[in-house]
Amino acid sequence: LSTDALNGYVQNPLPAARIENGYRSGYVSVCANHESGAFYPSFHRSLTSLDANHSVITRRSPFIPGVWNLLETPASEHIWPKSAYGSDGYIHVVNHHTDGILSTPTQLSYMRWWVDDEGGLVPAMRNDEPRLMSNALMNVSSDIATNRDGSKVAVGACVDRNRTEGERFLDGHGNWNNDVYVWQSSNSGSTFNSPINVSDFIGTFETPSPDTLFANGDTMRAYTDCSLLFDDRDRLHVAFTAANFDYLRGEKYYESRIFHWMLDDEGNQVWTMINHQPFNGQPEKWGRTTDRPSLYFDDDTGILWCVMEAVDAGAKGYDYGRSTGLANTDILISASPPGEYNGLLWTRPVNVTNTAYSL
Repeated sequence: LSTDALNGYVQNPLPAARIENGYRSGYVSVCANHESGAFYPSFHRSLTSLDANHSVITRRSPFIPGVWNLLETPASEHIWPKSAYGSDGYIHVVNHHTDGILSTPTQLSYMRWWVDDEGGLVPAMRNDEPRLMSNALMNVSSDIATNRDGSKVAVGACVDRNRTEGERFLDGHGNWNNDVYVWQSSNSGSTFNSPINVSDFIGTFETPSPDTLFANGDTMRAYTDCSLLFDDRDRLHVAFTAANFDYLRGEKYYESRIFHWMLDDEGNQVWTMINHQPFNGQPEKWGRTTDRPSLYFDDDTGILWCVMEAVDAGAKGYDYGRSTGLANTDILISASPPGEYNGLLWTRPVNVTNTAYSL
């Protein structure tokens, strides 16, 4: 792709085709049919500076070479779509509805699109689509995954504990006091089961005060992102960021960990820590010392991988971005072996970018 004179995008080689020419676009998610090679980008956009954002999903025209058709999610304003392709022909998309005010909860909605025999894309509409999954989200944290045959769909997101548990932190709704919830479908997204709280943090206790540390219960909360994946046995894996948190003192911290969640063969929840990054410089906005987990399963080897970001201020503690005061970050990767310990045992994360420190 290359930019054109009107700030749109064209596809090279010619014939050129504008993919999007609105006022502002961003946050691309791409799902693909690995058998046919077809892929379907999605993103949100506004046509003018006065228009609300709407999420769209795109497809290459089956009739006109170089042309991409944009289909907009109906109903109200939506941002930050995430998508997954099911081999049964459905594309599954989750969106966030926002009013632009960070102090109020947002909505998580789900919608399906059907890929027809000609490579077209049509809404697989039901009376309840786009379907409201939750109205208690405080950030754009969702992810979506399908299993190999497309029959199973999972949606995950951070949900505000002020809504679910009545835990009013500081001035009420915020981006820090969250659990990770997962909704699952076994019929290609036609219906979803009641959500599972996969972080399942222990809340506060009143009786042990003044032992404030113990009274806090768990001293971590989910923050901003999660990653979902089905392996070759249709087992669901979830990775999420958990930041240090002090409810009773009203303190939130940048220091964080990456956790993995799954159900064992008996149906019990199992959590394993993949990475812990002590505070070593302030991360970027909406960031923590380690975050952005992304899971991948290798069908050939059976290895489960997790890629993540981590703050790396350098050996001398001052490797910061120029004039920003924010610490540089690196990309880390960890692996979980095939077999009985898959998802339960993780290697020490390896720094694969290893950014050079400032002199």
